[in-house]
Amino acid sequence: MNPDQILKDKYDELNKEVTPPEHFAEDIGRIDPLTVVNDFIPEELRPPREGETNEEEVFEFLEEVFANEMLDNIQIEVQEVLSIGNYKSVVATIQGQTMNIPEDRQLYAPDSPYIIIWLYEVTSTKVTFKLIYDGTYAKVTRDRIFISGSY
Repeated sequence: MNPDQILKDKYDELNKEVTPPEHFAEDIGRIDPLTVVNDFIPEELRPPREGETNEEEVFEFLEEVFANEMLDNIQIEVQEVLSIGNYKSVVATIQGQTMNIPEDRQLYAPDSPYIIIWLYEVTSTKVTFKLIYDGTYAKVTRDRIFISGSY
């Protein structure tokens, strides 16, 4: 018998015995390691998986990270506090634009339609701005407080 034929027969015999494992992914041509690992995790320890809910959670997380980054980068510089009777306002530079803002006034950030800057409170000792990011999936609020003497 020809040695090449013996090797070919042995190869064919071994291939007949091999059946694709249950985790074999035809589209990638190999075993999917994530599926194998997933089988070793008990069902009660697995997080709930629902397509739309899970996708929405990802969008919420990403938008919240984005919102925090945007709010951190809002530049506010208080220059002067004006108080005449019950009327209180602040002269401030926001994102490079100087403006006189009355207390309790809300305005959009110059560079973003999603960020609201609210002059929340003006006292003789402090000025409080509320920065509000109101997006599709996340709403983030942050206070920016200026103490008298720091402006």
